[in-house]
Amino acid sequence: MNGDTLVRAWGAESLFQYSRIPRRRDRYCAIAYCLALWPRLVLAFKFAQKAVAAAMAHISVVTPVYQAEGCLHELYRRLVDALAGITQDFEIVMVEDCGGDRSWEIIRELAQKDPRVKGIQFSRNFGQHYGISAGLDHCDGDWIVVMDCDLQDRPEEIPRLYAKALEGYDVVLARRGKRNHPLHKRLLS
Repeated sequence: MNGDTLVRAWGAESLFQYSRIPRRRDRYCAIAYCLALWPRLVLAFKFAQKAVAAAMAHISVVTPVYQAEGCLHELYRRLVDALAGITQDFEIVMVEDCGGDRSWEIIRELAQKDPRVKGIQFSRNFGQHYGISAGLDHCDGDWIVVMDCDLQDRPEEIPRLYAKALEGYDVVLARRGKRNHPLHKRLLS
């Protein structure tokens, strides 16, 4: 059920036929009708707000995926374990960036098994930043976590980040203390 259906159920669509005033003498009649309809519109708006809020996830995790078929099941399992400790009202948005492996089939399998998983597939390789942007455009959460899919960002840290956000911070960042990469990779990143 979408927001339009909920608003129409309360009769708000009848306002639109009276909002266009073809003749000057009908203006006062239309204004009086709008004033009479106002309590119904307020109820419809509040009802629609509650329905939209109920449809939104509390926490969204956005992760760009590129050649990650070997770790997607583990990523999903660890994300569900970490997020279930906070809320059952979460979603996982995986954006597949045409890596040429079986990542998209795995994302589709996870989405069929769990409706909290959303998958987006690009037509060609656009890169990580466009993947993050697409995920942010399609997520519904009040709180959003952006992380890589290769499990270098630990999903088990999400509850700590969320707890810090509940202290009143709008943005919470995490930084890895020690990386296990070769020197040339650390210098180039």
